[in-house]
Amino acid sequence: MLYFFNFFFISIFFIFLSLLSQASEPPWTSTEIIQKALNQKLDTENQWKLLLHYKPRLLGSEASQVTGDHFFLSPEGHKDPRAELIETIQTLMAKIEGNPDESPQCRYFARKLWLSEKLNIPENQWPSFHCPLYQRYRKILNADSISFVFSSYYTNSPGSAFGHTLFRINRHTEPGLPRIELLDHGIGYAANTTTQNPLFYALFGLTGVFKGTFTNLPYYYKIREYNDYESRDLWSYDLDLSATEKEMLIRHLWELGDTHFDYYFFNQNCAFHMLTVLDAAAPRFHLSDISAPYLIPADSIKLLFKQDSQPPLVKNITYRPSVKKMFKSRFEKLNGEQQKIFLAFAKNEDLSLLLERPSDEEKVLLLDTAIDFIDTQYPDNFLSPTSPGALIKNKILQVRSKIPLTSPDFKVSTPEEERPDRGHPSARIGLSTEPGIDFRFALHDLYDPSIGYPDSSEIEFGHFHISKLSASELDLNNNRSHSPYAIDYFHLFRVSSYNPLSFFEKNTSWRAQLSFFRTPDQCSNCYQGGFTYDVGYSFLWTQLPVTFLTYGFLGTDLYSTFYQYNNISIGPKMGGLLNLSSHLKWGIEVQGSRNLTLQNSEFQWSTESLIRWSPTTNWAIETRWELGSHKIAPKTDSSGGLFVFTGYHYF
Repeated sequence: MLYFFNFFFISIFFIFLSLLSQASEPPWTSTEIIQKALNQKLDTENQWKLLLHYKPRLLGSEASQVTGDHFFLSPEGHKDPRAELIETIQTLMAKIEGNPDESPQCRYFARKLWLSEKLNIPENQWPSFHCPLYQRYRKILNADSISFVFSSYYTNSPGSAFGHTLFRINRHTEPGLPRIELLDHGIGYAANTTTQNPLFYALFGLTGVFKGTFTNLPYYYKIREYNDYESRDLWSYDLDLSATEKEMLIRHLWELGDTHFDYYFFNQNCAFHMLTVLDAAAPRFHLSDISAPYLIPADSIKLLFKQDSQPPLVKNITYRPSVKKMFKSRFEKLNGEQQKIFLAFAKNEDLSLLLERPSDEEKVLLLDTAIDFIDTQYPDNFLSPTSPGALIKNKILQVRSKIPLTSPDFKVSTPEEERPDRGHPSARIGLSTEPGIDFRFALHDLYDPSIGYPDSSEIEFGHFHISKLSASELDLNNNRSHSPYAIDYFHLFRVSSYNPLSFFEKNTSWRAQLSFFRTPDQCSNCYQGGFTYDVGYSFLWTQLPVTFLTYGFLGTDLYSTFYQYNNISIGPKMGGLLNLSSHLKWGIEVQGSRNLTLQNSEFQWSTESLIRWSPTTNWAIETRWELGSHKIAPKTDSSGGLFVFTGYHYF
């Protein structure tokens, strides 16, 4: 007992001495802190530059990518990290004047945390001040962990065709209580678009006219937008960040809330700036140190797995299916009789048909399926309580509420082959026997390996083919003095969306392409450019793992050489694609067209057949056979047939 009391009083004595030494320590001045920071050369440290979003410029110098107000304290802060460091310390050591929520002291909490750790500055050495908006921000988030979320590809919107990424701030849950994802918050980066004109939309997005900002919304808004309205799957990658890294990320997102960046579709987009924020909070990962001139959301997901750090950055992956996936899965689990009843309901939305079943269990099963069905048919039903979708959904919910049975837990199994991190690399290069070199910047066509990508969509940009000119082409127009190589075609973009018809799906399928082709019949270096748009219907037969997609389109081609020749063609396009597995595919397409700009032009037909085998996600071999000469600008007249073998590497 005596030993215990001695230990107790000695502990109290040393705690008292510690508090006394802290209380007696003289307050630090901003001059002293600045001197210590400069002595340690903090202005040259990588994390300080990451917090300022510095990146190398073309001529070798560094500058910040932040272009908005309310971020830099020094007039030279966007290009002088030393000046910004000095001004930051002076500001954080000054007293607040006026409204605290509008003061810089209530903005730079990540910088303050970083300085405290680097210089071992006790909290009591900083001036104390109250920041109501920041405290509300922290209380609302109540962050426990961070997830990196990928919203799957959405070809109906140019800005989302390559997917989208955002942070999910996972709220702290008290022990013993269920975790509710809807109560989390989503913080993402996106362009503030100012036009719906397709031409200006593309031009502004390519040249940085749009401003990109971080926004913070309740996660249920994101679920409503992506999961329900756009029927996109959500993949969440839970990040294994330390307590300090998590705190730094939350604070840094606050610092970025009042400013903006110039938004560029191909590089400074949502994928890139999500990584720059992660780097600012956890510089050990070097996620945004990329050399490629572009970065798409799917590639940013793959980067999370390419780090050598231990433990790995991603500790868990969760899947949230779209409302269409939910409905499809529910419907498939109904028995034959129940499916017949539901199909009858789907024809005229007669709710009484679902209530004729004798047991409440069956009624619950059918009503729960009907709720998901209405969400797929009326994705905007939440916009107005009097819309047709909202009215029928409310009726179903009212009937469902009168049945005193809890719906059984319903989960859609995670489709591992659809995980975006498992997909093939977006860039591709190929060597063919034409001979020629084929190169594509991104992303995916229907013959590429299906793992990690949608089965019925293709999205490509920057796809071109270079070949060596034949002797006759070199002789054409005395071209012997020019390069013996030429670009046969360049697809600026090519997007296809096949929506197979079914009882529940009535949408059309379509393809769009903006391209330039070489016209060897004019001269070896003559080109025509233009636009192709096909619209029609597609059908899908499935007997897993085999699927067979067939389609029929009416195609329109609008092309011009810009100096003497225009081509406006129209005609049918029909084909099929047999997926023997996710790595072996065979397809055939027959096309016909008539040039409307030429008098007495004949209807021309062509056929193309293609087989591609991908033994891995990085390699593929392909054989292609062509017959006919309808194409806008064929390299050669293939009326006698053309057989080409190509090997591809994805990287």
